[in-house]
Amino acid sequence: MRFQTSFQEIGDVTVIRCSGRIVAGPEVESFQLALAERIKLCKRFVINMNEVSFLDSSGLGILVRFCGTAKSVHGGVKLCNVGAMQARVLKLTKLDKVLEMYACEADALSAFGQLTKSEVGTRDGIRVVCVDGSLNVLAYLRELLSQHGYSAMTTANAYDARNILKAVRPALVILGPGIPGADNENFQSALKGIPVLALGTEFHTGEAAVEAENLIGRIKTAIEQASKAATP
Repeated sequence: MRFQTSFQEIGDVTVIRCSGRIVAGPEVESFQLALAERIKLCKRFVINMNEVSFLDSSGLGILVRFCGTAKSVHGGVKLCNVGAMQARVLKLTKLDKVLEMYACEADALSAFGQLTKSEVGTRDGIRVVCVDGSLNVLAYLRELLSQHGYSAMTTANAYDARNILKAVRPALVILGPGIPGADNENFQSALKGIPVLALGTEFHTGEAAVEAENLIGRIKTAIEQASKAATP
């Protein structure tokens, strides 16, 4: 099977989903170059190996080197869905102490959530999870909220949002219109006890400055109300 990868940003973590054989050759060399570019933009990575059928010494070396590079910039790499054969190789070589393994993406993201809390403490702003189908809107929300002192974690679908909510409990969830899976029972369960702010279509199409000011006001109000409600 030809080696393929896909990249997805989930909050401040990049999830890399791999399929095929991670072996010496031009495809894996391209993968290595892609990792070198990604590390410039992100420090934390989850590599999902659910569809990896074979891993040779060269492929293993790429993962180990990438893990070292991420650690050198105060980040990290975690593996998930590692097959029995690949897990055996990592344990036999004792590289499982270098490349941490988790059962699924949610567990790996959760481990990063715990790391984030201990590493940065109160330096992060109030956490807000944004779910919207438009990547452009998500990029805008990240920057907008950052400029107002919030720490925005973004994703375009309910499944990944649920994983984020398992990893880090935010102060607020901003939910865009028409998100597939938003009515799913598991997603609704993950939202339990967290204030949810609906992002209407007017935010996508309205005058940017007006909509931004309105949204920031709604965020402050929602968080203040939730804080008061939680105070005995």
